[in-house]
Amino acid sequence: MEIKKKGASIDAVPTDEAVFPCPFCGSEDIQLQHTWTAAYWVECGGCGAEVSGESYPGDRSENDHILAAKSAIEAWQKRTHRQVRTVPLKAGR
Repeated sequence: MEIKKKGASIDAVPTDEAVFPCPFCGSEDIQLQHTWTAAYWVECGGCGAEVSGESYPGDRSENDHILAAKSAIEAWQKRTHRQVRTVPLKAGR
């Protein structure tokens, strides 16, 4: 995970994180999305299923963005059945 800044915007960008495919449609187009605050979610590009992570309001520090992004990834990875393969996590649009 790395931080990219553009003006006042802070983005936590996946570098080598791998996640499970979508449990609903099987798509491997899995993206990390966020608002302008430190609130991230993982979203399936196939069917739109999404899982939110913890939100870190406040000063919107780089660390808050990393924590929020990691919590969204962790939430996506929780499954009721075992998965054996992972796919690359992509940065959102």
